[in-house]
Amino acid sequence: MGNKILVLAITMLLGFSSFSGSSQAHATITALQPQTEKVLICNSSAKAYHSYMCYGLKNCTHEILTITKSDAIKRGRNPCKICYK
Repeated sequence: MGNKILVLAITMLLGFSSFSGSSQAHATITALQPQTEKVLICNSSAKAYHSYMCYGLKNCTHEILTITKSDAIKRGRNPCKICYK
């Protein structure tokens, strides 16, 4: 796992097109993205996760949490119909 993070960091610093072996780096980034992409959720019985503070999330009367997209999916959340048109 440490090597994948190193490849990801180097790839981000150098840019995807200038990194030799960019197809391997792209595969690594694609594999890691769902676990590391951050989303917002209302810590209630709401069923959506959000990519930004849309007007649907602004109606939340509970704590707003930032979690990974994979954790939101594990909690039974679906993409917000406003954020993810």
